[in-house]
Amino acid sequence: MIFKSWKGDLTEVISKLQKVAIGSDPIRVFVLSDRIALGLPRNRHLAGEVLKLYRPMKIQARLLAWCLKWLIKCGFHRVVGKRFQNKATSQITWLRNSTSVGFLGCNPSHGIRCVLLDRDEDGGLRVTKLAMGNHHESVDVEACQLRDLSGNYRGVPRLGGIERGSDWTALWTSYFATPGPCQMEAGAVVPLLTSWLSEEFVQLGSINWLIPVFEQAPIIFSRDLKELVVRRALVHGDFAPWNLRWEGNRLMAVDWERSFEEGIAGLDLGYGMLMQFRLVAGLGGEKLIDTILEKVKTPEMTRYLQKSGWKNPELLFTLVLLYDYSKTGRDVSEELEALRIRLDSQEY
Repeated sequence: MIFKSWKGDLTEVISKLQKVAIGSDPIRVFVLSDRIALGLPRNRHLAGEVLKLYRPMKIQARLLAWCLKWLIKCGFHRVVGKRFQNKATSQITWLRNSTSVGFLGCNPSHGIRCVLLDRDEDGGLRVTKLAMGNHHESVDVEACQLRDLSGNYRGVPRLGGIERGSDWTALWTSYFATPGPCQMEAGAVVPLLTSWLSEEFVQLGSINWLIPVFEQAPIIFSRDLKELVVRRALVHGDFAPWNLRWEGNRLMAVDWERSFEEGIAGLDLGYGMLMQFRLVAGLGGEKLIDTILEKVKTPEMTRYLQKSGWKNPELLFTLVLLYDYSKTGRDVSEELEALRIRLDSQEY
């Protein structure tokens, strides 16, 4: 099927999810938008934990999440929403004996993708990441990354297992119940990012994966960036607040399909700041740049950037914007112009 939206394709999508993952467990589905849906089981505790998988950043979405939290607390989620149940048996082995299953459904542009939470026979909670149809191989990529990185780097979940079907792939990891910081707080993210630093330094102009970025960059930026020497580092690739959770006092990152070890320091921090203030705060142009550069003046972030080799934050965020443009095609011309003016006014 061509999956376009949770609203329009709900019945067909849930039927597929029941056959592959949910099984015969009754579930109430709340469609939050074309892009997001929540499947809540009857069990109130598990339903509350499923809701925690949803990390809304904007005020309206937070209000909606609060209303759902109230419904769950009162048990009303069992009678509202759209009810689904059939006699299917889960194809995913570890979900067959689950006492209850719920899910968070994500962006339809990537195919049918869900994060499922289930309670096993021993009462423990487990997270399953499932992709069906187009791009389901991305879960294979993430499984390989978790297998290679876990144990070698802080903040990387351990891969519990992986299974594949004809048009789906699923993996499971431990569940981290406590949401991470709502913003890129220096005290939380800097220690984790610092632990990912390598001792090796590299000139940016010699890095193969940056070649397409520099090819699209204005000459003024490309020349200066290519000459910079910064540290190698593990890069998560989607290091944003909604992908961070706590395990006790340890910060953990989830969603590792875009990660790579031959990265450069500062890229994750810059990307996270960009996502926070562009997508959540809705800033753009000069206001976005001014806000980000003011936030990275904290002593913790300044020390991290200097240790990484970034003596000039303006150049780091120039690279972050160019990298984002190379991946998404988003217009960053106003932000680059604001950075150019800043760079012209200083010696570096």
